[in-house]
Amino acid sequence: DDDDDGPHFEPVVPLPDKIEVKTGEEDEEEFFCNRAKLFRFDVESKEWKERGIGNVKILRHKTSGKIRLLMRREQVLKICANHYISPDMKLTPNAGSDRSFVWHALDYADELPKPEQLAIRFPTPEEAALFKCKFEEAQSILKAPGTNVAMASNQAVRIVKEPTSHDNKDICKSDAGNLNFEFQVAKKEGSWWHCNSCSLKNASTAKKCVSCRNS
Repeated sequence: DDDDDGPHFEPVVPLPDKIEVKTGEEDEEEFFCNRAKLFRFDVESKEWKERGIGNVKILRHKTSGKIRLLMRREQVLKICANHYISPDMKLTPNAGSDRSFVWHALDYADELPKPEQLAIRFPTPEEAALFKCKFEEAQSILKAPGTNVAMASNQAVRIVKEPTSHDNKDICKSDAGNLNFEFQVAKKEGSWWHCNSCSLKNASTAKKCVSCRNS
């Protein structure tokens, strides 16, 4: 038979149906996303250690209104940062750089919650300023009068759905200008001091460590 292409064999093990892989982000709205490098401060060795490079996201849950920071390593997609953002968190510029920030958080990257001091570095000052803008914008939503975590105001929802509005752009541009001026002043001083507690390099004008707040 000309149509016979040879013997046909049924597979011994049937292939399973396509499995839908969930990331845990399906019920969240993306507030911010940008590539960056993440570090954590190791208390025992008194030094910063790299956690990974990848996209850092600020996500807001559509139902509960909770906002978290999530970052996965490139390629392997392993979580290297996962914590809720709270109104009392302090995002501080890393002295000597206009592309880096440090902060403290109760992080769930390793499943069990652990207090961590984290630092993040972006490719450009503009991207760093946008991160700061969105981080603080999220905090403003969480602490807005008459707004609880479970139910955000209409304005908060609009900000999440329209992150590229002209008002937000103007705010972020203003932040970028302020940050650049701050770091230019620090660089002109030409001298630095290292914190004895966390070994972070601080500008000479800083009375306390920008990271751990020790004198």
